Amino acid sequence: MVKTCVAMNCSNTYGNNVSLFSFPKDPVLRNEWTQQVKRTRTKWTGPTTHSQLCSDHFTSDCFELSISLKNSFGLATKAKRKLKDEAVPTIFPRIEKKPDPKPRKAYLKRERSRVSSIIDFIIVMGFSFSESRCIRDFLVNFLSPCLKPEP
Repeated sequence: MVKTCVAMNCSNTYGNNVSLFSFPKDPVLRNEWTQQVKRTRTKWTGPTTHSQLCSDHFTSDCFELSISLKNSFGLATKAKRKLKDEAVPTIFPRIEKKPDPKPRKAYLKRERSRVSSIIDFIIVMGFSFSESRCIRDFLVNFLSPCLKPEP
């Protein structure tokens, strides 16, 4: 079984030139890591014994200096990056919400028909000018998406 990062939209493995880190055993620190992951994975139930996060989710100051110093000078190191004891992952890309889907044509047609029947009712009932203006304003403000012609 290939171990991958549990962060949302991150599928890094050891083969991606990153280090993977198991969740800490300390309950307080483990809870902090869990809360950070849940920022982007709200329905995530929590870490298992196999759950890991990759090094992409930690800032550079979360790592021991020996490996980071060698890397900054361009020296190749095969050693796994080592996290400091109090390191907490903080880098999680924000997920953009998908825009609401456009209403289907059948729904728009039904709504146009409904609005049209309301307008016909207003005309037939012969409301006064001020009443009909109030109703018209309501229709324009709240039902205007239904009044737009089909594309």
